[in-house]
Amino acid sequence: MAKPLSSRLTGGTFLMLGVLLISLSLRSPITGIGPLLDLIRLELNLSATQAGMLTTLPLLAFAFFSPIASRIGRKQGLEQALMLSLILVTIGLVIRSIGNSVGLFSGTVIIGAGIAIANVLLPSLMKRDFPTKIATMTSIYVLMMGAGSALSASLAIPLTDLASRLSISAVPSWAFSLASLIIFPVIAMFVWLPQLRSHSAPSKNSTEPDSHSYLWRNVDAWSITLFLALNSFLMYIFISWLPTILVELGYSHHQAGVIHGVLQLLHGRTCDYTYSSNGKDQ
Repeated sequence: MAKPLSSRLTGGTFLMLGVLLISLSLRSPITGIGPLLDLIRLELNLSATQAGMLTTLPLLAFAFFSPIASRIGRKQGLEQALMLSLILVTIGLVIRSIGNSVGLFSGTVIIGAGIAIANVLLPSLMKRDFPTKIATMTSIYVLMMGAGSALSASLAIPLTDLASRLSISAVPSWAFSLASLIIFPVIAMFVWLPQLRSHSAPSKNSTEPDSHSYLWRNVDAWSITLFLALNSFLMYIFISWLPTILVELGYSHHQAGVIHGVLQLLHGRTCDYTYSSNGKDQ
C-alpha cells in the first residue's frame, strides 16, 4: 500500500534536513582549529610542523578511509553508514577536546575517518533520492559546508573567551571551543534517526569496483588530478595558517577568526554558484 502523501513529504523533508545537517559537520571540525592554532601550540608546546599535522591528518584519513567507505555502505546500507560517520565525528571531537596532545592528534584522525565516509556516501544518497535535483542539492550541500566552516572559524575565539568567563577549568579554553562543535553532528544524528529504518546500498555507478586503468594514460585525467591536488593543497594551507598570518600582520585573534570564517563562507557561496550555473553540464 502506498504511503500517504503527507508521510512521503514529511520523510522527504527530514531526509533533506538530515543531508544539510550532515554537511555542516564535514568541514567545521577542520576549519575550526585554524584560529586556535597559536593557543594550542603555546599550551601543548607544539612545533610548527606538529601544528600543521592537525590539518594534514584529516587528509591522510580521507585517503585511507575513502576507498573502504563504499564497502561499508554496501554492507551496512547508506543510512547506517552515514550514521556511523556522524558517530565517528562525534567521538573524535570528544577525544580531541580532552586537552592533551595524544587526544588532539588521535581525535583528529577519527574525525577524518568519519568525514571520509560521509564525503563518499552523501553524494551517492543525493543522486539516489534526489535524481531530478542533483545540481540544486549539490550546491546547497556545498553551501552548508561553507556555512559550517564559517561558523566554526568565526566563533572559535569567542568560545575560548566564554570558557574563561565561565571559569571552566576541566579543559583548556581552546579545547572547550573545539568541543562546542559537537553540536553539529549531535543534532544531525537526532534528525537522521528516522532514516535508519531504511537499508539501501549506494547507487551502482558510485560503488562498483573498476580499475579505470585507462585513466593512467589519459592526459586530461592527470591535469584534473593535478589541479584538484593543488587546490586542496592551497585550501588546507589557508585553513591552517591564515589566522596566524593575519595576527602577525596586526589583526586581533577575534578579527582573524572572523576574516577566516568569511572567506570560508565565500568559498562555499562560489561553489554554490558554480554548481547552480552548470546544472546538467556536471
